[in-house]
Amino acid sequence: MIDDVDDKRPRLLLYTAQLLAEFSSWLWAFSTVVWLSELAGPSSLYLNSSYAATQELATLLFVPWLMRSALNRKNFTASVLLAQIPCIFAASLVFAYNLGRLPGDASVPGDASEGEEDAADSDASKTSKLSLAALYLSGGIASVLQQAYLISIQRDWTVVIAKNEDKNLETINVTMKQIHLACIITVPTLAGFAAEHGGGVLPIGILKMACLVLQTGCIVKAHSILLSSDAGLMEREESGEEVPDEPDEPGEHFDNGERESSSGSSCKVIEDLHIYRKQDMMWAGVAFALLYTNVLCFGGMMTAYLNRCGLGWDTIGIWQGLSNFSGLMGTFCFVLLQRFTSVESSLLIGLLFQFSCISIAIIGVLLARNPLMTATLMIVGVIPSRIGLWVADLATIQLFQRTVDEDLRGRVGGVQTSISSSMEFLPLALGMVFSEVADYWKVMLIGYMHVGLAVVVCGAGVWLPYRNRKLLGQVIRSESTNDDTEEAAMELT
Repeated sequence: MIDDVDDKRPRLLLYTAQLLAEFSSWLWAFSTVVWLSELAGPSSLYLNSSYAATQELATLLFVPWLMRSALNRKNFTASVLLAQIPCIFAASLVFAYNLGRLPGDASVPGDASEGEEDAADSDASKTSKLSLAALYLSGGIASVLQQAYLISIQRDWTVVIAKNEDKNLETINVTMKQIHLACIITVPTLAGFAAEHGGGVLPIGILKMACLVLQTGCIVKAHSILLSSDAGLMEREESGEEVPDEPDEPGEHFDNGERESSSGSSCKVIEDLHIYRKQDMMWAGVAFALLYTNVLCFGGMMTAYLNRCGLGWDTIGIWQGLSNFSGLMGTFCFVLLQRFTSVESSLLIGLLFQFSCISIAIIGVLLARNPLMTATLMIVGVIPSRIGLWVADLATIQLFQRTVDEDLRGRVGGVQTSISSSMEFLPLALGMVFSEVADYWKVMLIGYMHVGLAVVVCGAGVWLPYRNRKLLGQVIRSESTNDDTEEAAMELT
């Protein structure tokens, strides 16, 4: 009975840390979109696009490097959490300073000479540029640290707590995603209400930093419980070594010689890509990464765009909550699908459903001429598409969790995040080029085409090989049964 309680405690602490992480992250992310939109003015998406692009570029370049860290689970995870605090503090000060200057932009004429006004404007412009540079820098660092934390939790901590059992993995993955979706159902509505009624920057920043401290406490406590219940894990953590899972067949992922030669490689990036390419579910990761080019979701760009179409922040927050409630239904659909089909088939079904739904949104954007009608069709298409997205998300995570060796989880997860960030960087870069609302359809169309490509990649690279393996297994079992039948008949005769 005591062992059962000990087994549940790390899981409950993991759920608590996930709740704190999701609540604070979405509150901060939605508030950041609002603040940047206020700074940019009513006619441009440039600040939102460039800020998000900076975060994705930093993730693309530095997450794989960070995931090669030699720190153990507890030290690494606690470090990337606590290191976010100064970044959030700096960003809060920058937002508070720049937003505080907005009401004073309309100065009273005649209070100063033209030369003094020009000098003041020049100084203010320099200060504003420096503060925005500090904001982009702190945002990029915080994004890298947060992605490293998510990789550590999803790719390693979850597998350790689940004891690498498929049923436990499914339960924990679904619960974590349900916590994620429950937070983004409620938090954007609260953040939108706060933005409409003058919610402050510093209180939100303080709340985010407090959540980071509490997350760290949960992770440290869960780690101590895991060590006390697993002597082998304690020995590996204390020695700083990671022991890989035994492969099903010799050389299934790497043979020893290949690992030794790759470890001496001078180019770590090529080595990481080589490791990733050897994974059984590489094409599942590539297909899912292609989805990151899709901006038909309630992210920063679409949120700002809907506001330009005439929707208020509180209204957008409600629609975003409904969209994420649809995603919550996707987690239940994933569990239901597992009763009837494989994880590989669930991935393809999820992608096909998402592509079908966003086809409604893209038709509305390309054909509708009224901004309100365009926004309506976008919302009608995007909300149900989240069911397919989250089915595909859960399927991809579980495929990697059950096929990647323990000593490669961080590196494979780092490469996967880097590939996803490179895909997400594309629409953000295009958003800076086509920053006017009239050109938004170009970015949407490119993302839509990539979702269609993801369906093709998944079908050809994941589902067809799985189907062939299944058919081959059926043929082998059938031949084996026939041979046994013939042998039994010969014995009888």
